[in-house]
Amino acid sequence: MSDSSLVTSVNSVFGAKLRELRKTSGLTQADLGDAVHLSRTAITNIESGNQGVTLEVLYLFAEALKAQPADLLPTNAEMLGGTLAIKVRGLVSNPLDQAALINALISTKRG
Repeated sequence: MSDSSLVTSVNSVFGAKLRELRKTSGLTQADLGDAVHLSRTAITNIESGNQGVTLEVLYLFAEALKAQPADLLPTNAEMLGGTLAIKVRGLVSNPLDQAALINALISTKRG
């Protein structure tokens, strides 16, 4: 995997986890942005995986969401799923076929 693919995958998984924790906490993107001194647009970009964060911002997010920084970091399994998703999207155009192939690959890798 290239460095840019890895960064894209890390940012995508991180963003999805951030979005999930933010929604669970009942915060809007603007609320979270205010808490960590970022714009709502920056939060949107981070949640969509288009923008990374510094370690300092990671800790600010965790504090604002009453979570541990590790709760926001991608696990190995999530990285595998993210990496596979990136590769599959490049090979298969139908989203239903993409999902089926990703699930099959993850199941095979775990087994």
